[in-house]
Amino acid sequence: MQIMGWLLVQRAAENRELTAENARSNEMRRLCDRVYLDDELVATGSLPPAIADLTARSRRLFVRIVRLDDMLVREAVQETDSPPTVAPTSDQIL
Repeated sequence: MQIMGWLLVQRAAENRELTAENARSNEMRRLCDRVYLDDELVATGSLPPAIADLTARSRRLFVRIVRLDDMLVREAVQETDSPPTVAPTSDQIL
């Protein structure tokens, strides 16, 4: 459910229903908070194989989404921190 919420926020930002800043706000990023996943339950073999496989794949997907979210935030920070580029020909007089 958290991943679906995160994807909906990203789509809303892409469709300009939300600003990029709102999509990156802590309130919206909370949708993708880190979750505690009980590895011990999977490791002990107490889950049926199909459920253990689903749990492992879900965790990998969640970790990828968290990394993607972190990457998007880092890129946004770099964009706001970098000075605007000026074309070298902009100061030439014609």
